[in-house]
Amino acid sequence: MSAFYLIAVAFIWFKLTQWTGRLWLKWRKNKPNTSRLLIDLFFVLVFLAWFAASFWYGGGRVYYYDAEVKRLCAIDGGIKVYEKVILSSEDYDKLMKVGLQNENSHDLTIPYFVKHTNIYIRKNNPTIRRSNWVVISIHNRRIFGDSVSYHRVGGGFPGPWYSSSFSCPNYFDFDLKRAIFTKE
Repeated sequence: MSAFYLIAVAFIWFKLTQWTGRLWLKWRKNKPNTSRLLIDLFFVLVFLAWFAASFWYGGGRVYYYDAEVKRLCAIDGGIKVYEKVILSSEDYDKLMKVGLQNENSHDLTIPYFVKHTNIYIRKNNPTIRRSNWVVISIHNRRIFGDSVSYHRVGGGFPGPWYSSSFSCPNYFDFDLKRAIFTKE
């Protein structure tokens, strides 16, 4: 399906270019030199706009918004630990196995929870969002640490495939539990 889609888009792009070229030749035929120069200038500008728009839509905007995500990430992205927590071996292993629950969880065996919020910086295509995770104590609402990441979803060439995405910092380097909790 996706190969057919790309062939169709390439065909339409080629046909529009061909049609514009024929129109240019038809308009400049049997015209005086001054009119030909104006027609040539007009079609050069149309061609440059068409060429630039094709590159922007085909990939340029993805690079632009990826750079924006990197810039935002450099400002406040990453993990911040406010207080380390030392757990017994069995509590630590249980926490790593089960994970942190959200605030509404009824599992009180782990006295910590995680609160997650998303703020949408840009809701169009592509979408840019800021995700924030905060580790909080159930008993006294004390904050032990938080992490912030930025994500771009979409913006690539449209089609029946999944949208492209980019995040900063990378999810694999992004482990808030291991940064806050340590084994006894």
